[in-house]
Amino acid sequence: MKTKTTKHELLNGVKDEFGVVFSTDGKRLLKCVNNLIEDYSIKNGTEVICDRAFENCTLLKEVYISDSVTTIGQKAFALCPMLYRVVLPDSLQEISKSAFDYDNNLSYLIVAEDNMPKIKQLIPKKYRDYLCTFQAMFSNEASTPQKEPYIEYSPDGKCLINYFTSFMDDEEKKKYKSYIVWQGVEVIDKNAFSAEYLATVTLPDTIKEIREAAFQRCYSLANINLPKSLKILGDYCFSGCKNIRQLTIPASVEEIGHNPFCNRLNLKSLSRRFVVDDGMLIDSKNHTLIAYTGTAENIIIPISVNIIGENAFNSCKTIKHVTIGDKVKKICFGAFRSSTVESVNIIGTVEEIASCTFWQCSALKKVILPQSVTKIADKAFAECTSLEEINLPSNIKIIDYVAFGGCTALKHLTIPNSVETIRLNPFFGCVNLKLCSQSKKFVIEDGLLIDCVEHQLIACTSQDRFISIPQSVETIGDISLARCKNIQQVSIPNSVSVIKQCAFQDCEALERVEIPNSIKTIERGAFDSCKSLMNIHLPNTITIISDMMFVGCSSLQKIVIPESVISIQYGAFKQCESLEKITIPSSVKSISSSVFAKCHSLQEVTFSGSIENIGIEHINEGDLAQSTFGNDIFSECPSLQKIIVPKRLLAQIKQLLPRKYWNMLYYQYGRRRYEG
Repeated sequence: MKTKTTKHELLNGVKDEFGVVFSTDGKRLLKCVNNLIEDYSIKNGTEVICDRAFENCTLLKEVYISDSVTTIGQKAFALCPMLYRVVLPDSLQEISKSAFDYDNNLSYLIVAEDNMPKIKQLIPKKYRDYLCTFQAMFSNEASTPQKEPYIEYSPDGKCLINYFTSFMDDEEKKKYKSYIVWQGVEVIDKNAFSAEYLATVTLPDTIKEIREAAFQRCYSLANINLPKSLKILGDYCFSGCKNIRQLTIPASVEEIGHNPFCNRLNLKSLSRRFVVDDGMLIDSKNHTLIAYTGTAENIIIPISVNIIGENAFNSCKTIKHVTIGDKVKKICFGAFRSSTVESVNIIGTVEEIASCTFWQCSALKKVILPQSVTKIADKAFAECTSLEEINLPSNIKIIDYVAFGGCTALKHLTIPNSVETIRLNPFFGCVNLKLCSQSKKFVIEDGLLIDCVEHQLIACTSQDRFISIPQSVETIGDISLARCKNIQQVSIPNSVSVIKQCAFQDCEALERVEIPNSIKTIERGAFDSCKSLMNIHLPNTITIISDMMFVGCSSLQKIVIPESVISIQYGAFKQCESLEKITIPSSVKSISSSVFAKCHSLQEVTFSGSIENIGIEHINEGDLAQSTFGNDIFSECPSLQKIIVPKRLLAQIKQLLPRKYWNMLYYQYGRRRYEG
């Protein structure tokens, strides 16, 4: 039975509830189109896994292949970087030499013990090191006399890879409230424990390393010992363990990653290098504040600290006032994000407010920045909804994208003359902000922030209902007018040639936009969720209707697609709930998936010309080219009654459309219903 697939087979295949497409007889697995799939059991009756069937399923971890499968095609599981375990059936007769190419995480190809000699001869030599029996997989006689079907160790018994209670039902999970890790284990692997009911873990005195996020999802974990053998605590290894109230860092520890702990923890340390000072865990060698586990309201950073580490105060719910002294030179990513801090005074030599430093600090009202600050990075103060007062130092050079996004209480801000770079609307969603500028490069005109060198509109803080973009603007920048709640009408001059991504996103009051013929490109999501937009004229200079361009435009009733358009991309008109009729001109050759999904009022679609593909996504990676079967372009369109096509192209379009739409096909002239 052949392993190659065709477009026709993909278009007419049967998709299961997991997003895997089969041939109509169910014997050939053609393609997995669900990029989020993590584990999959191939159903009984399948005989062939076709070429490239699961290629690029980047989250796929485990596959169980049923006993009916005889053939696995070329690159069937190639480029699946997370795939580590595959159960091979006794029925297997042929497997391609490239079936698992580039799977860097592959550890186990599991077979029945009786069938091992046959599979070993059948499987390509380069995969034979992964072969393993069920008995070897789920037991280790040298370490324990008992089999543990839900717990996975490395073959040498030195690494606990996975404690996967996610496969159990809730009642069964409750039986696994405590666990004793095998003696001899040296490593608890990355993300090893995903066990919400687990309350107690006993670690042996052979443990050397607990890796990144190892216990992150153990929300009930209250009791765990850190043995004297421990050397490394990885990033965020206990970050989800809110019930741990006391923990002692052994003297043996040599390395601690980014904030491994939760707040409100009685943390002690026997290490000379890693000391605890008023709830602050400090690496005395690198002068880095790693984590805060205390309960104080007022925090003064110790003079021994030069660096406030990544996420050090993340989600801390007690702090209110923070003073950062002149010894601190660097504040790392997310240092205070989602905390309850209300005021921050930074004194001294900090040069950059890093990405997400105060992101979602909803209680933050006042920040004093030193003159040493030259950069405010992306999302540094985003969603600080109470922020009323902040100064921009006179030496600042860079204000990065969405730096103050969603700061709805911020009313006044002045851009100093020193600023050289402003990226992607730092003031996105600042609905009450009055912006001033001392810069000649970045000017304010009627509430519009414009880059005079790049001739680009960066931001809008105007409260007016009518916006007229100046002739000096050539590009309407990314999210530049997004979340401008008052705007009802926008006039765009002939000088503008590009409208960039999400430029008008969430402009809920926008009713009318005048788009001139000078516009050559309108990028993805440009009018995303413009809920009051009823109709819009697109110029005949654009060739592509980009991804999600009008998604969520729930009032859009009419739109004319110009004859210049050759491609309509993913979800372009998704959730346009008022759209009733639309004509696809003869120039259009490609329509991607979900273009009209959830258009609840859509009754009639007219295809005026030849369409080469419908619902097909093309992917190119280096020299790798392929097509994947996209989602239904008309999914959740309950009112759809007619799909009108030219009679001469009926056979072609019928081949591209799924069978369930054939009874809606009408000839373009005479409107006589197709029957066949």
